Amino acid sequence: MRTLVTPPNPLTAPMSRSLSPPKYATPILLGVLGNRSDITKAKIQTELLPAVVAELDRTPDQCYVSTEGLTSIYVQDWCERNSVPVTAIDADWRTLGRRARAIRDTRIQKEATHFLFFLAPRSDYYLTAATRLAKKGHTVFTYNATDDSLEELVVEQEVKITSPAKKEKPKSGRKGCKGKEQTLTQFLQKQASQQSGSSASP
Repeated sequence: MRTLVTPPNPLTAPMSRSLSPPKYATPILLGVLGNRSDITKAKIQTELLPAVVAELDRTPDQCYVSTEGLTSIYVQDWCERNSVPVTAIDADWRTLGRRARAIRDTRIQKEATHFLFFLAPRSDYYLTAATRLAKKGHTVFTYNATDDSLEELVVEQEVKITSPAKKEKPKSGRKGCKGKEQTLTQFLQKQASQQSGSSASP
C-alpha cells in the first residue's frame, strides 16, 4: 500500500527538487546464509524475498551472499532486478580447508545488519548462528523447507539470575564453648577459695 502525499504548492515550493531516493538513518544490510537446492527460483524471488521486504517495510540497501549454491544465484538475480547492490563473498576452500565456510559466513555476519537463513534439515549449524545473532538484537529470518515456513526468529533475552550470596558457615562452636567452660571453672574455683578463706577466719 502506497502512502499518498499531498503535492506541494507550486507557488511556495522550492525551484529545485531532489529526485534521489530517500536516505534512511539506519541502512538495511541483508545477509543471506545457507543453501538449499530443493527451493525453486520462483519460490525465492516471488514469495520469500518479497515477504522479507514486507516485514522490513522497505527494500534492503545492500545484500551479502555467498558465491556458492543456487540459493545465492537466485537471491543475486533478484537483487539485480530490484536495483539492490549485492556483494558475493567467496570461501577460499583451497587455502583454508574446512574453515573456509565458517570464515566466509563470519564475514557476512560482520557486514550485514539483517539476516535470512536457509536452514538445513540435518544440521543445526545455521540455526545456531541465527539464534546467536537474534540474541544480539539483529533481525533474523529463517526459512525451513521441511515444513515450508518463513519465520522471524525472536529469542527472549536471557536473564541472569544471581544466586544469593552464600552464607558464611558459622565457625565451629567448640572453641568458643571451651573458652566459656574454662572461664566458668575459674570463676567457681575463685568463689570456692573465697568461701574457704572466710570460713577459716575466726
